[in-house]
Amino acid sequence: MTNTALVLRPAPPTEAGGLGTLDFVGLSIDTDVREVVVDERVIELTRLEFDLLAHLAAAPRRVFSRGQLLFDVWHSSPDWQTSKTVTEHIRRIRQKIEPDPAQPRWIRTVSGAGYRFEP
Repeated sequence: MTNTALVLRPAPPTEAGGLGTLDFVGLSIDTDVREVVVDERVIELTRLEFDLLAHLAAAPRRVFSRGQLLFDVWHSSPDWQTSKTVTEHIRRIRQKIEPDPAQPRWIRTVSGAGYRFEP
C-alpha cells in the first residue's frame, strides 16, 4: 500500500463570461458571446486576449500588476510563468483595438505598477 497525499487547491477564477456587454464609446465587449467591436468593426481576439481585455474592462481605472493578471487570467503566477507573457498579450491587444497602439487609449501602462483600462 502506497501513501498518497491529496492536495486541495482553491478553484481558479472563472474566465470572462456572464458580465453581459461592457459598452464604452467606440468599444463594446460582449462577454456572453465573446465578441469585441471597435467602431462597428468586429475584432478577432484569442481566448486569452479576450479574457485579459474583459478582465481589465470589468474594473475600469483599477490598476492590475502583471502578477495579479497572471493569477486572474492565466490562473498562474510569476513563479511558474514569466510576467513578460502579460506584456506581450497587452501588446497584441493594443495592435488589434487601438487606433494608435503607440499612444493607447484603452489599455494604459501604469509605470512600475501594471496596467489599467481607461473608459
